[in-house]
Amino acid sequence: MKSRWVMPNNKMIKTKLPFTIAWLMIFAMSLTFTSSLSASSVTTKAREIKRDLAAFEQELLAATPNQVNVFLAIDEGDFFSVNSLNVQLNKQPIAKIRYSPLQANALSKGAVHPLYSNDTLPPGNYQLIAEIQGLDSQKSSFRRRITHDFVKKKNKPVFIELKVKNQLKRLKPEFIIQQW
Repeated sequence: MKSRWVMPNNKMIKTKLPFTIAWLMIFAMSLTFTSSLSASSVTTKAREIKRDLAAFEQELLAATPNQVNVFLAIDEGDFFSVNSLNVQLNKQPIAKIRYSPLQANALSKGAVHPLYSNDTLPPGNYQLIAEIQGLDSQKSSFRRRITHDFVKKKNKPVFIELKVKNQLKRLKPEFIIQQW
């Protein structure tokens, strides 16, 4: 399963757009250097790129009405280091991931990992089961399984966040699911 990494509280457009713009600018510059295009054809090409970029931006900013999205987020700090995550939707696996130390470090610094996105899920009752494994602040093995029931309504997007929160009193992580 391919995955994308996104920083929290930022839209995907903020993370992907600068790279896309840079790539498109390099492409446009290479066209001017490698071919004998006239100024009007370069301008036309730039307008096409700008129009495509605007369409891409709208696509990223607007969730489809039937979309179901599942994300993983971990509170910043050294309370938890994730090793693996298994997620099921109605007892069907949708994400099974082993995290590298680099990925676990990014998550512990506030990154959000989009796990699942589906815009063809019909309305109805669903059950999400998530199991996370890792190490807590004392480097003890930590394993939690949590279940979340939700109703998918017609023309309403569903966003589900699997969150590992720091419990300062017990110095232990807490695994919760939030839906919005």
